[in-house]
Amino acid sequence: MPSQSITTELTFHYLDGRNESFTIHTPIPTKEVANPNAELHASERNSLDFNDFQIQVRHLLGKDWWVVHLPDKTVMINMDTVVKVEINPPLSHREDNDFLADVDPMRALTQQYE
Repeated sequence: MPSQSITTELTFHYLDGRNESFTIHTPIPTKEVANPNAELHASERNSLDFNDFQIQVRHLLGKDWWVVHLPDKTVMINMDTVVKVEINPPLSHREDNDFLADVDPMRALTQQYE
């Protein structure tokens, strides 16, 4: 049986205006691997595994360097040069996390003066 995974895209926006994206494939554990006595529905497996991913991202947010292992190379990202990290699909929020929830994006209107 082929292994399934959850796909997450990370996009790093740098101080100099560049950006680069990486796709992360997180394996979905089977019930035999996760807990042999548990009957987990697919959505529950996704939730458990994505929660682990969220914990890992929250841990990485405190690091000065992120190390990304690609099939052909390893990329080290200095977080001092990053102004924003976008994660898609979005991380779920909980009451105990430091997330701003239910936020709608807005675009600032700028007025040019002559």
